[in-house]
Amino acid sequence: MLKKLKIKFILTNMFLVGVVVVATFSALCLLIYANEEAKLTNRLAEDIAIMTNSPIPFRPQLRDELEGISYQTELVILLDKDGNIIAATEHDIDKNTLSDAIAIILENKYERGNLHDLKLSFLRQEKGNNTIVSLVSREHLEARVYESTSQCAIAAIVAFFLFLFISARLANMAIAPVEKAWEQQKQFLADASHDLKTPLTVILANNNIISSHKEETVESQMKWIESTSEEAGRMSDLVNKMLELAKSEAAREELKLGESSISELVENSILQFEVVAFEKGVTIESEIDPYIIGITHRATFSKILEILFDNAIKYSNENGKIFVTLSQTSKIIIFTITNHGEHIKEEDIPYIFERFYRSNKERKVGGHGLGLSLAKKKCDMIGAKLSVMSDELNGTTFTISMRSKRRSKIR
Repeated sequence: MLKKLKIKFILTNMFLVGVVVVATFSALCLLIYANEEAKLTNRLAEDIAIMTNSPIPFRPQLRDELEGISYQTELVILLDKDGNIIAATEHDIDKNTLSDAIAIILENKYERGNLHDLKLSFLRQEKGNNTIVSLVSREHLEARVYESTSQCAIAAIVAFFLFLFISARLANMAIAPVEKAWEQQKQFLADASHDLKTPLTVILANNNIISSHKEETVESQMKWIESTSEEAGRMSDLVNKMLELAKSEAAREELKLGESSISELVENSILQFEVVAFEKGVTIESEIDPYIIGITHRATFSKILEILFDNAIKYSNENGKIFVTLSQTSKIIIFTITNHGEHIKEEDIPYIFERFYRSNKERKVGGHGLGLSLAKKKCDMIGAKLSVMSDELNGTTFTISMRSKRRSKIR
């Protein structure tokens, strides 16, 4: 599908470019042709003007006088009313060609015309009962037009292939985000399907066990009931994260930012997750500066902390430590949370906040690749900056930077 989209993009672009290139170079060729025709007509008019008041016979040499002129006069003749030659300048035109030319000119009622078969152009002017005719060769004009047309054609072909190359590059650049999003969507669907399939299978199995032991008491089957509740919770968590991320991306709600105690919010999150950390054998250590007031949205900032604490516990080593700091420098509040476990690879860091992205491809740890993306979206909503650093020695540190003063609203 994406390949067809890319080809369609290139073909559409090249059709439009082709129309523009052909129109541009055709117009250029027509301008050159019109310019050369104008020069030739001026030459003919000059010859007529020179010879109109000249004594008969005409001066024999015009070319010596017109040195440097692109269009040299072939012949100026004076005809009587019957078409007979009264006088003429020196010329190299044979009698048959001249006779044919005169016959066509006299038959033609136009003052200015072209004899394409003879490669001549003419201009005539009546002088009493006689007619003065000036003839100029069209060979220079045809050569000039042919040269210009050839150059324009070569330039058009070069331009076409240049634009084809550019269009292909632009198509790759335009399709790249779509391809990336498509691959991420496919990966997410695979992950989400797996994560939904497992709890559904467990829930169905638990229900079958419970229904096959109808005589048992509820207490005796509590482990199946608890297992069902746990798996249902996992499903609910996935669905809720998807809905919340979609809501954050829509960004339809206006958050009213105000002063809040960041110290209090961080301490509350530590208390909330101490039990979860304890169950995994993880301890939380903290250095929280008291009385830090920030401009934020309490519920949104609490949700960001919830995601970061949950992520830190999930990816910590057993019996490991999580270190939390909160400090203020000038008008900036800095929150950090560090855990030690499998670090994020350097090549994964630029993508860690993207939807559905999971650096742990082997799925050793549960998750859907939505939490950090959701945290980043919510940080953007409250005007905070979320960043990450990770290496094997110092572990993984997520940092939130935010303003400590000044009220504002952000959509």
